[in-house]
Amino acid sequence: MPITSTGIGSGLDVESLVAQLVLAEIQPKEVRLARREASYQAEISAYGSIKSALSEFQSKASAAADGANYQAKSTSISDYTRLSGSASAGAANGSYEITATSLAAKHSLATSGDYASTSAAVGTGTLTFILGTTTYDPDTDTYTDNFAAKSGASSVTVTIDSSNNTLSGLRDAINAANAGVTASIVYDGGAYELTITSDAEGAENSVRITVDDDDGTDGDSTGLSSFAFNESATNLLQTRAAADANLTINGLSITSSSNTVTDALENISFTLKETFSEPEKITVSDDSGKITSTVQAFVDSYNELVNTINQQTAYDPDAKTSSTLTADGTVRSVLSSLRREINQKVINPIASLNYLAQLGITTNTSTGKMELDSGALTSAIDENPLDVATVLASIGQSNSSSLIYVSSNSETEEGSYDVAFTPATAGTLLADALDNNLNFSQNVNSYANFSVTVDGTTVSIQITDNFNSDGEAAAGVQSSINAALVAASSSASVTVSLSGASGDQLLITSNSTGADSSVSVSGVDSDAARLGLDVVTTSSGVDAGATLNGVAATVSGNEVTGASGTAMEGLKLKVLGGATLSDARIYFSRGIGADLDSLISSLLATDGLIEARLSGLESSIDDIEESRLSLETRASNLEAIYRNQFNGLETLISSINETGSFLTQALSTSFIEPLSFKKK
Repeated sequence: MPITSTGIGSGLDVESLVAQLVLAEIQPKEVRLARREASYQAEISAYGSIKSALSEFQSKASAAADGANYQAKSTSISDYTRLSGSASAGAANGSYEITATSLAAKHSLATSGDYASTSAAVGTGTLTFILGTTTYDPDTDTYTDNFAAKSGASSVTVTIDSSNNTLSGLRDAINAANAGVTASIVYDGGAYELTITSDAEGAENSVRITVDDDDGTDGDSTGLSSFAFNESATNLLQTRAAADANLTINGLSITSSSNTVTDALENISFTLKETFSEPEKITVSDDSGKITSTVQAFVDSYNELVNTINQQTAYDPDAKTSSTLTADGTVRSVLSSLRREINQKVINPIASLNYLAQLGITTNTSTGKMELDSGALTSAIDENPLDVATVLASIGQSNSSSLIYVSSNSETEEGSYDVAFTPATAGTLLADALDNNLNFSQNVNSYANFSVTVDGTTVSIQITDNFNSDGEAAAGVQSSINAALVAASSSASVTVSLSGASGDQLLITSNSTGADSSVSVSGVDSDAARLGLDVVTTSSGVDAGATLNGVAATVSGNEVTGASGTAMEGLKLKVLGGATLSDARIYFSRGIGADLDSLISSLLATDGLIEARLSGLESSIDDIEESRLSLETRASNLEAIYRNQFNGLETLISSINETGSFLTQALSTSFIEPLSFKKK
């Protein structure tokens, strides 16, 4: 039987010989594959650095392309201990002098009895809360019966039963009811008291509390009735009256329901911190600092991108060494595309600036980096920040101070667009002249009865007051209508004023606007006719309307948005001051920052130039893996071949050894007697 174990017959280290023979043929190819893979991986890493720098530059280019960064306003306050404030896009630059004679206050009530503990019993029944305007004189403890519910307010009823009829239970039940008030328990050192405070400031947030006491008496000061505060019972103590803020702006008297005044100056908000009689100034100006920081970040980020590209593509002529991406065509193409965008001219017929160089941004020809002349940029901002925006941002400039650009999207096309806008109107009712006799409190037969429908909600009204003037009549009718609407759980409300040539006609105006806004009356009796309600002129509200280049646009409040499928798609504008526009025009253009943002998006897209290069590199690495598998197969085959050859050698040597052994054995056996030689 032949010997097949390699090395046994020959004594050679066949395993080592086979491994060395295979390695001698395979190793050079493995080294070449590893070198190629390392090169591809290095390129992928280099492209990763460039992608990261491109993404960072894109974020800064996107910020530079945001028109809001050039419309921002800054405010300065002469005394921040008295005032704070802010302004938004569209606010008129200038100084505004403010005085404050009184601050808005939250209505606050407290129990007048002493409670020995928070678990003291308070009675059972229901408390009904509603916010509104009333007149209460704490000196005489007089609560008038002219309470007018706050517009849109609804009454909230809180049930107190055996599960919560303690002082702390009452507090928790009130706070859980979301009635627009907050209840707290205060320990004064000798007893516990419950306080009830309105959540919002202003005279319209006076708290009215009615009680349905389970003890059968609602007006006394025992049981749950001790928490009543209304025209029938004032069992709580008023510790602070609900009040509006009284102030002046440039000498004009203003009343505000809140210490934060948001609607007196368009796009300017300020907060009163204390009263003061000497004027304090709020100065509004363009926020040049925000523009400067936006532009500086744009320049710095571009230079960081150039640094990254230079690091990956540099060549040292002295050492004759190159970097990973030296002479890489894709990188050259990327940088060339960016430079083309940076050097382009922006076209906008209303703007005086068209190039980055006019903002003080130039390119150093030796380094390829941007350089910013801050003085030139400041001058450009001072001249017109919107012109600066035009060079970099997607922005619209208007020929009307009542029209400002808000935003756009990728579908908005550059161009000039005519803008027409009509604001929404409210439904109105103009009554006939008021009678001279407005006394409706004489007897039940003299009460004025009528029904009014506001924004689709109809309520019955009965006037029982004695009005001593036309102004009192307007206030009384307004109060009665709004109270009835609140009782009907309607969000509708009205404002009643005096109008007409002689100023003696009631003008009832819905507090809503649009096509659903309306006011009408019906069922007017002879006494209500004394209010002029038997002969009325009504006008329904109209929705706001707008067109861009004659095409109907979407209107939301005072914002106008271009229609889908048109050149104006996504273009959003704001109309200031409720203006009516007929010949306004907006010029929309995309600046360099906007175009760079789009360019980089395409470069970094899954089907973009850089991803195509990376995909090619990944594919090459995959090919290397395939080559390695083929090389492994080749190594296995070579090993098998060499093993077969050595096995053949072993067989041959084994055969020779067997023959040699046989001969040796045969020759060592004496089967022939030796010859004897004798002398004769």
